[in-house]
Formats: sequence, structure tokens, C-alpha cells
Amino acid sequence: MNIIGTQGGRIFRKLGVVILSLTVFYFTFMFSFGGYGKKPLILERQFTTDSVFLLAHRGIGEYYPESSEGSLAAAHRIGFRAVEVDVEKTSDKQLIIFHDHDCLRLHGKEGNLDSLTLSYLQSFPLVFNGTESKDYARTPEELVKKYHHKLIFYFDMKVKDLESADQLVAVIKKYGIEKYSILANSHFPLIWYVEMKYPEITTALEGFDKGKEWTYYLMPKDLKPDFLSSFAATVDSAHVAWLKENDLLSRRIVYGVNGKTIDSVLN
Repeated sequence: MNIIGTQGGRIFRKLGVVILSLTVFYFTFMFSFGGYGKKPLILERQFTTDSVFLLAHRGIGEYYPESSEGSLAAAHRIGFRAVEVDVEKTSDKQLIIFHDHDCLRLHGKEGNLDSLTLSYLQSFPLVFNGTESKDYARTPEELVKKYHHKLIFYFDMKVKDLESADQLVAVIKKYGIEKYSILANSHFPLIWYVEMKYPEITTALEGFDKGKEWTYYLMPKDLKPDFLSSFAATVDSAHVAWLKENDLLSRRIVYGVNGKTIDSVLN
């Protein structure tokens, strides 16, 4: 009994040391990056409207390939101030505006993006409604260069490596759109990396569904994302109440909104 008791005591002491170490690390981490609280929003003036701020999801995809030059031009003509586009990466480590990881739906070609080069992808037109269009897949820089003075960009990064974040930030800074763009990702470490290294860049945390509210309190103030994103279907009255309580309603971005659903979403 003494042996068992001694071994049990050692295990509990070691467990206590581990818990204490993790607790000290957590609070050190928290207070090293601003502690608790809400961070200021540098994009606030751009998003100030009487009601809601509308982003054209992948541009206007009813008449043009999604996230193409044509879809962005249509969004601007209609009167949208902002567009959402998806960012992927090719086999030669180049960023490309593309939603799917495979190329069949949007490109009509077999293969995944990480096995194909940028030049190959840009040698074939995008597919729209099953037929080839006049549009080609573009890089973030190509679209930003053409539309940065017309549209605010919401970049939904499908890749999670830090090198890709550096590449996209370089484009944002090159064209001076730090206050006219949002870098979004579902990966906590990537968001924290951008907030720590590039505090001038506005970020959004993707996949912030109802039920995940508690995770917001675990983030240090200086590393918190500026916006919280997910589909409108993941929002309920309790989530809205939490957003209001924490003064975050104006920082909530939702997908899946159209002419048929916008009234219910606003309600």
C-alpha cells in the first residue's frame, strides 16, 4: 500500500506541475499580447453604413465565372463596395484566386492545384456553366492591381501556411490596401501570426460558429481577429445576444445570404 501510495503521489505531483506550467504559460501568453479586452478596428470607417455592409461573394457569379475579372467588374457595376475571393496555392508556390483544391469544376481539367503550375492553370480559360469562358484564373496581385481603387477585398485563404500569409500581405502592402482589405483564415495560428507580425492588416477568423463563443475569451486582445466569419445558418438568437453583449455585432460576417434569405438573416 505504501508503494502504491507513493507512486500515486508522484503522479499527482507531476500532474500538478504540468497543470501549473500550462497555467503560467497561458497567462504569460495572454498578457504578453495585450491581456483581455476588445481591440480597436482600423477598418471601421470603411464599413460604416446605415444598416449592413454587403460583400459580393466571389463576385457576381450568375453571369461570369466566380472570382473572375468579369464577376468583379459586374459587382462594381451593380454597386457593391466589396468582394470576397478565395486564395489557393499552385505547385510552384504561387497564390491564385481559386476556390476548389481540384480543378475539374472551375477549370475543366483533372488534377489538384498543388500538382499544377500557375502558368499551366492560366493557359486554359475558366469554365462557366460547363463551357469555356473568356476569363482566366488570376493571382491576387492581378486582381488587386486592377480593382484596388474600386473595391474592398475580403481574401478567404484556403491555405494555412505562413509563407502564403506573407505573400498575400506583400500584395496588400504593395498596393496600400491595408485599410481596404481583410485577410481571412480558419486557422488560429495563422491569424495570430498575421496579427503579431503585421498588426496593420485586418483579419477575420473563418468558421466561428455558434457554440464557439468561449474560444474568443481565450485569445489575447492584440491577437484577436478583427472580424468573425461563418455561414448565416450557424447564427441563432443566443449567438446574436452574445455578439451584442460583447459589442461584436458589427464585426460579424455571414455567408449564405441572397435575395430570398436576407430579410430572415437581418431579423
